[in-house]
Amino acid sequence: MKTKFATVLLLTAFLLSACGPSAEQIATMTASAWTPTPVPPTVTPSPTPVPYDLTVTVSDEAGAPVTDASIVFPESGSGDPVTADAAGQASWSNLGGAAGSLTVTAQGYLKGEQALTLERGANAVTVMLKRDVYAFLPSNACGAGEKLLYMEDFQDGQTDIRHYDGQPAPTPLGAALDEAGNTVLIHDFSVPVGDYSSWYNKTSSDERVEFGDAVWRMRFLITKETDWGLSWNSAAPNEIGGITTSGSSYGIYFNTSRHAGITRNIWDASGNPVPNVGLGRVDEVLILKTNVWNYLEISTYQGQLQVWLNGVSALDVVDPTPLPPGGFEIQKGNAGIMYFDAISVCGLSAPFVSMPSPVPAVAP
Repeated sequence: MKTKFATVLLLTAFLLSACGPSAEQIATMTASAWTPTPVPPTVTPSPTPVPYDLTVTVSDEAGAPVTDASIVFPESGSGDPVTADAAGQASWSNLGGAAGSLTVTAQGYLKGEQALTLERGANAVTVMLKRDVYAFLPSNACGAGEKLLYMEDFQDGQTDIRHYDGQPAPTPLGAALDEAGNTVLIHDFSVPVGDYSSWYNKTSSDERVEFGDAVWRMRFLITKETDWGLSWNSAAPNEIGGITTSGSSYGIYFNTSRHAGITRNIWDASGNPVPNVGLGRVDEVLILKTNVWNYLEISTYQGQLQVWLNGVSALDVVDPTPLPPGGFEIQKGNAGIMYFDAISVCGLSAPFVSMPSPVPAVAP
């Protein structure tokens, strides 16, 4: 019986050993289950450099923002000017380097230049502009209720006023007779340009700028008494009173016999003048003073034309058939040199009212 029992135990042990892993295998398996899977080492990325950002504020000497200032910042990647917003600001981001320079210009102010050394991150720079005593501000170029349409004071050394006959000679700009820091338009009447010595305002596309009801203001200085004229509302071809015209204008003239007048000028389709209509003339008009600055205002409003000289009314006439809108021309005189400065045109929505010159007669 014992032998039989022992035989059964041995048989059971054999069967058990044949059905599962050995003790050595079990130990190996247990060790493997507790061995961690290798993990690649973590790579820490290099930090991205903080970019250079810049905000420029343009102000005047009192700290007020200068709107519409032109800012040139070549290190931004472009040499084109950027216009400051209503707060006098312009911004750039992700700049390529720390060094740079700014050039800032604005109508009525001297040019400002500033070198820069930026830190990474946000940078704020203020450029303060000083007033140019020979230039006028857009805000004081027009009177109450008027709208600025055009202005030119030549202080930037450039102008869009061109010779009437398209001569390639540059428009002569230079210093005023008695104001060394003032850049003006110089018209030497003894040296004609082409067939007709006349200048007029043009756009960059070489087209004449046209104005409707508006007032044209400017300063001028003459070196000797001379006959000379201006054209206001000088227009391109049009239909006027049933006539196909090649142009039209109001002629304003002054001469040495102390009189001034306004004519209504029309040229037919072939360029022949239709008889001029004299709208008004005054004798013993205020004398055009020589070698000092005079101030002229010429206005058109719903057919009423007015000429004011040095703050006093010189001509006031009504055209029953008003001419179409047009630009202005500065025409030839007989002799001498004339200087022109601080030219502006302001749109009128009500009858014209004279105002003082936006630039002093003699700048401080």
